[in-house]
Amino acid sequence: MGKPAATDRPCLPSMSHSFTLDYLVGIIGNKLEAETLFSEIKNYLNTTLKLEISEEKSGIHHAKEGTSFLGYVVQNYSDEKIVKVHSPVYTTVGAATRRTVKERLQLRVPQTKMSEFCQRKG
Repeated sequence: MGKPAATDRPCLPSMSHSFTLDYLVGIIGNKLEAETLFSEIKNYLNTTLKLEISEEKSGIHHAKEGTSFLGYVVQNYSDEKIVKVHSPVYTTVGAATRRTVKERLQLRVPQTKMSEFCQRKG
């Protein structure tokens, strides 16, 4: 005999419900714009969705400093190098050089997480 249907189960008003929503918002702007957006998101979650933000886990972080998200580190990576580009457009010279993207967002695996994975998998 299987479980009774959800409508057949008694309502338990004393039960508390927990809902976790993890998200990361990246913006290009200054700190004032980030604070404004953060307060708008917080207000929307509180008033419309009736959800509360965990103050100790939430905040504004600069991309160069990075932040922890779901056990990983999200961080801005800066690199400026010149690469050779081979293209049919450059048939007379064979190749041309161009700069790569200077800044990129990276999802990094912390060393402790990598060590734990390696030990588990042998």
